[in-house]
Amino acid sequence: MQKKQLQFILSILLTISLIPALILAWQRIAFDRAYNVVGLTIDYGDVVQQARENGLETNVLLKRYQALGVNGVSIYEPSLGRLVQNDMVLYREGSEWRNQRLSLRLDVSQIESKEYYLRSLKTGTAEKFIAKYQYPSRKVKIDGDTWTAFPLNILALPAGPDLEQIAELEKLGFYVVYRPFEAGALRNPGADFPKVPFIVFAGDEITGNSTDQNRQLMVERTKNTITGMIESVDQDGLEEIIKVNPTVRVFAIPAAWQKKLVPEESASKFILAARERNHRLLYLRPYQRIDDTETFFKAITAGLERADLVVGQPTALEFRQSGLLHRLSFFGALFGLALFATLFPWWWLGAGTAIGVLGISLVLAGFNAKGLALCTALVFSVLGFALARAKILDWARATGITLMGAFFVSALGVSRNEVLAIEPFAGVGLLLVLPPVLLGLTMIPQQDIRKTIREIWNTPVSLGLIALMAFAGAALALIVLRRGNDTGAGITEAEAKARVAVQDSIIRPRSKELALHAPGIVGLAGLFPAWLNNILLMATVIGQASLMGSFTHFHTPFLISLLRSVNGIAFGGAIGFVILVVVWFGKRFFTQWLEQEQKSSHKTR
Repeated sequence: MQKKQLQFILSILLTISLIPALILAWQRIAFDRAYNVVGLTIDYGDVVQQARENGLETNVLLKRYQALGVNGVSIYEPSLGRLVQNDMVLYREGSEWRNQRLSLRLDVSQIESKEYYLRSLKTGTAEKFIAKYQYPSRKVKIDGDTWTAFPLNILALPAGPDLEQIAELEKLGFYVVYRPFEAGALRNPGADFPKVPFIVFAGDEITGNSTDQNRQLMVERTKNTITGMIESVDQDGLEEIIKVNPTVRVFAIPAAWQKKLVPEESASKFILAARERNHRLLYLRPYQRIDDTETFFKAITAGLERADLVVGQPTALEFRQSGLLHRLSFFGALFGLALFATLFPWWWLGAGTAIGVLGISLVLAGFNAKGLALCTALVFSVLGFALARAKILDWARATGITLMGAFFVSALGVSRNEVLAIEPFAGVGLLLVLPPVLLGLTMIPQQDIRKTIREIWNTPVSLGLIALMAFAGAALALIVLRRGNDTGAGITEAEAKARVAVQDSIIRPRSKELALHAPGIVGLAGLFPAWLNNILLMATVIGQASLMGSFTHFHTPFLISLLRSVNGIAFGGAIGFVILVVVWFGKRFFTQWLEQEQKSSHKTR
C-alpha cells in the first residue's frame, strides 16, 4: 500500500473516531451548564468586626448583605479564649491567680503556679472542652467551686462548634460553612462537627491530621457533608478526603491583597473564578467601609448574572462520563499517532518517534488514558503542519486539526478529580518544548543525511536575518516564560488592567495564542528563505500547543476553553494577516531601497 493511500485511510478512520469524542464534549458542556449554582459566603468574624466599628448589630448588617446576594456565612471553630470573652467559661493562669489570692490573704493550697484552671459559667461548656482533649488534668475545689487544672496553657485551643450561633444563622436564612482547626491532642477528631452543609478546614492541615488512623476517621466523618477545596491553599490530609467525598471548589482572596484592590477589581476576580474555573463557593470578606462592601457584592452578583450563573446553595461537583464513549475515543488517539508516524521521511524515523512520544507520555502521565491524552496533545499540536505547509490556508487546516485533538484530549483525560483540579494534567510543560522538535523532524529532506547536514552548514545567512531572528527569538522567549500566573517575567500594570477589561467583556484568549499564529501565517507566505520559513512554523507550533493546553485545564468548563480558543484563533489570525501585510510591504520597500543603493553605488564607481 502506498503511503498516500495509508494516510487517506487513517484520515477517514480518524474523522469517524471523532464522533464519540464529540458526544462526550456535548455531554460535558451539558454538565457544565447544569452545574451553575454559586454560593456567596461571607466571613462571620469580619462582619462582627465591621458591625462593631459602625455601631450596628451583627445580624442587622448580615441581613443588609443578604439583600445583595450573600446567602452563606462562614464561621471558624471558636477557641477557648473566645468562650472566655463570651462569658461562657472562667479561665485562670495559675501564677497570676495565686499571687492575686495571696495579696488578699486567701487560700492558695490547691493552686499551682505552673497550671491553668477552667470552669463553666454556662453549664456544660468547660466539660465539653475537657472531654475534647487527651491532656492530663485534675479536679480541685476552690472557694466551693470545682475547677479543672491543666499542666499547659490551653487558651488558644479550638473549643468545638457554637451550636446556638449556627442555629441562629440558619434561622436567618443562611447556609453555614464550618471551619474547624487541627489540634494534636484531640481525643476523637471530628466527633463534634455540626450538621452543616459545608466543612472548609482552617489552617494548613485538616482536623485529625496527626495520625493515619485519624485521617481515615476524617474521611468517614465528612462523607455526608461537602468539603471545600480552597484554590492555591495546600492543606495536609485534604486530598484523601476530597478524592472520595463530596467536594466543592472554593475561591478566596487574602485580606491583605483585597485591601490593595478597589471593589470592582476584586469582584472581577471572583466572577472569573466562578465562570472559568468552576469555583462554586465564593469566600467573601467585607471591605472596611460598608459602601465599598456593598459595591463589591453588587458587582459580583451582576457579573454572575451575566455569566448565566445562579446565586444559591451550591452542590458538590460529581462529574461522570460514559465509559464506552471514553474507551472508543482511544481509537482516535491511536489513529492520529499512526497518521503522524507516516509523515516522516523514513519509516523507521516515524515509527521510532511515534513510539518515543507515546513512551514519554505514558511514563510522565501514567500507563492509562491520561498518558494517552498527553501523547494526543503532543501529536495533534504538530499533526496539521506536518500534513501540509505549502499554502497560507494550511494554517487554518492545521488549527482545525489541533482543535480535533483537543476533543480527544478532553475525552481521554477528564474525570471527576481532573475537573476538581485534584489531579492536574501531567506534562503541560512538555507541550511547549517537544512539538517544535517533532515538527522539525518531519521537515528533514528524504536524502542522505550527510548531504542535509552539508546544505544546512553551507546555507548563506545575512546579518539582517540574524538580527531579525534574534529579535523574534527574544520575543518568543518572553511569551513562553510568561506561562502561568507566577513566573519571573511578569506583566505590566497597564497590561493587567487591559486583561481585566477584556475578561469582563469576553472570554480572553491566552497571550501565546494571540501572538503565535502570526509566525506561521508569515512563514506559509514564503517571503523568506525556506529554512527561516520553517523556523517560523516551528514557533507557531508552540501557539498550537498553547491552544491545546487550554483544553488540558479540565477545571475550566469545556465551552469556555472552546470559546477562548476560537477567540484566540480569530484575533490571533487577524493579527497574523495584518503582520503579513506589514512584512510584505516592509520587505518590498527594503528590497527596492537596497536595489537603489546598489545602483547608486555602481554609478559612483
